[in-house]
Amino acid sequence: MATQVPGERMRGEILYYETGADVGLIRGADGGHYRFRLADLDGQPPTSGAYVEFEPRDSEWASRIVVKGADGPLPEKLDIWGYFAKCMRMSFNGVGRARRLEYWSFILFSFLMLIGLFLVIIGIGAVGQMRAGDAFGESFSLLAAPILLIAIILFIPASITVLIRRLHDIGWSGWLVLLQLVPLGGFILFICTLMSSERGANKHGPYPKAV
Repeated sequence: MATQVPGERMRGEILYYETGADVGLIRGADGGHYRFRLADLDGQPPTSGAYVEFEPRDSEWASRIVVKGADGPLPEKLDIWGYFAKCMRMSFNGVGRARRLEYWSFILFSFLMLIGLFLVIIGIGAVGQMRAGDAFGESFSLLAAPILLIAIILFIPASITVLIRRLHDIGWSGWLVLLQLVPLGGFILFICTLMSSERGANKHGPYPKAV
């Protein structure tokens, strides 16, 4: 179980509460589970599925629990491949926020896949030309370029929408993605992709990291 510094607040979700035993369980944003009693709440009755903020008293118990029912779900806990897969699923969806890890996970894997495809094409062309002669090389080159172009096109929608969500994450408008069309606009957007998430929820969604 991940450790938490006493006094630091954490987001969590109430899994259940047993009235007779006066004990409930919270799943924290760190993946850990914390027990609580009714006296630890801010006076509101505990409800399964409610989102809360609390202070871990130790590795097993929570204290000073505040119900935050409107805060939305806990931040996702994805690895870099999970974030890439999410970006591909949301290729035509720019709603919400994308933290730096999500954006750069997409950039990393899309770049590696395109480089890998390019090397495979080069390898097939070289081997085919050695075995079948120049005729194969010329005909294969006519096929290779469209294959690479199609692969690039497949990544374009996801690259645009994840950039929009990255702009949302720092509190800016997604329309600024159009800066790519003006001189130095790409450099400005690159700086934006390096900026830290805007703390707390904003108009585009909840804070994408565990608090």
